[in-house]
Amino acid sequence: MTVSKAVVLAHAPTAGQARPGAHAPRTGLSPAPLLPVANRALLCHALDWLAQAGVREAAVVVPQELARPARDAVAGGRCALRVSWVEQLPDESLAHVLGVLTGFLEGETFVLHLADSLAKQSLRSLTAGGVDCDTEALLVVHESRGVELAQVVQLRAAVGGGPARPRPLRHDAAGVAVLSARVLEDVADLHLDPQQVLEALTERVQQRGMRVGTCCPPGWWRFGGGTDALLEGNRFALEGRRADYHRSSLADSKIQGAAIVHPEARITSSVVRGPAIIGARARLRDAYVGPYTSIGEDVTIEGAEIEHSVVLPGASIQHLGGRLEASVIGRKSRVSRDFRLPRALRLTVGEGAE
Repeated sequence: MTVSKAVVLAHAPTAGQARPGAHAPRTGLSPAPLLPVANRALLCHALDWLAQAGVREAAVVVPQELARPARDAVAGGRCALRVSWVEQLPDESLAHVLGVLTGFLEGETFVLHLADSLAKQSLRSLTAGGVDCDTEALLVVHESRGVELAQVVQLRAAVGGGPARPRPLRHDAAGVAVLSARVLEDVADLHLDPQQVLEALTERVQQRGMRVGTCCPPGWWRFGGGTDALLEGNRFALEGRRADYHRSSLADSKIQGAAIVHPEARITSSVVRGPAIIGARARLRDAYVGPYTSIGEDVTIEGAEIEHSVVLPGASIQHLGGRLEASVIGRKSRVSRDFRLPRALRLTVGEGAE
C-alpha cells in the first residue's frame, strides 16, 4: 500500500488531562501535540514519521486557539513534507472539517494521525505486504491489547435490550489509522470526539459492511496524560539514538554514551551520560546529566545533578545539594538553593505544578 497524504489532528488533551476513563493529575503543561519529547514537539515527531514513509503532504487540523504555537513548533522543527493548515473554529464540528478535507485527499488512501504517539516501526513496515483490497481501514492498536475488531463485542445493557454488535475497543487505538478516502464521506451526522475519532470512523466502516483490519506493532508509545507518561515517552524517544556531540563546546567535561548536544550548547566541568539530549544555548557548569534526560534550549544547570527528567526551555536549576530524578521542570521555572540563613530551597514553578 502506497500512501502519499496524511491528516494530522492536533487536538490531543493537555498533559494534565487523561484520555476518557483514565486519571492523571493536572500539571499545567502544553497540549499533547506541542509537548517537547526529546526536545521536539510530538506534532513534529508525527510529521517526521510520515515523511520517512514517503508521505508528501499533510493537512494539520488544529483548534484555532492552538494554531499559532503549532505553526511555530513546525516551523522550528524543520519538517520534511508539505504542510497545509486547517484551523477549526470554536463552533465548527470535527466531522465538518474532515468532510471538507475530501477535496484535499482526492480519493486517495491516507493516514489519520492524532499527533500524540511515537513509533519505532515505520509506516511502510506496517503496510508492507499490502492490505486486502476490500479493507477500508487499517487501525493500529496497542500490542498488549491488540485483537481483531470482529472479535470485540460490546454488550448492551439488559435494560433496553438490543443485540450485541462488533465494536472497536475503546482506548486501545495507538493513535494512527490508514483509511480509504471514502471513509470520510457522509460523516456529518457523527459526533466526533478528537480522542475517539479513530474508533468512531472504523465503527462507521463496519456499519457499512466494509472490512476493518488491525495491526499490533511492537515499539509503540501513546501519551496517556500526566508527567509520568511524559517521562515514559521521553525515555522511549531517546532509546536507540546515536551520539552526536562532536561540534559542541565542551570544557573539562565528559560525555558518556549516546548523548546528543546541540552545537550552540556550552558544557563546562560537567558529566553527561546518555541517552540524553541537550538543546541549543543550554549552559551546564559543574553539573551531572544522567540517562533519559532532555534539556531544552536556553536552560541553565549549575552545581546540580539531574536524571530521567525533562527540563523545558528557559528553566534554571542551581545548587540543589541533591540529585533531581523523574521530574518535569516547566518553562522558565527556577529551582535553586538559598545559602542564606535560615537555609531553604527557592522555587519558581508554573501553574498546576506538583
